[in-house]
Amino acid sequence: GAMMSVRASPEAARRAVHEAGVAGRAAVACLNGPTSVVISGEWAAISAAVKRLPPGTKVTRVAATHADHSPAMAQLAPALAARAAELYRRHRPRLAELCPVRRLPEITRDHPRLPELCPARRPTRTRSA
Repeated sequence: GAMMSVRASPEAARRAVHEAGVAGRAAVACLNGPTSVVISGEWAAISAAVKRLPPGTKVTRVAATHADHSPAMAQLAPALAARAAELYRRHRPRLAELCPVRRLPEITRDHPRLPELCPARRPTRTRSA
């Protein structure tokens, strides 16, 4: 997979993905600000979506090893959740934790759904977005 930083609103980026017909292969992965998002997925799908953006939209390829927060992560999600649950059972945290990516409220060591709190398939939102 791949990732592309796009100087566009989340709505414009989602519309481009939808109009390109690649919603099952690419998605808006990160909301960095009102006019700054990341599209993630298969390279061909991202390329098709970028072509649907308004002319002059600045795009930059992100140096990434995989397509985080995209439909491509769906096949890995069960294995990631199982591994996270296993690690959580074996090494329960002694202090409350905060998910830095999702900016979720604190969770305790007794939280039953820890693997689901930082999903790999849904978009992240940075503090400035």
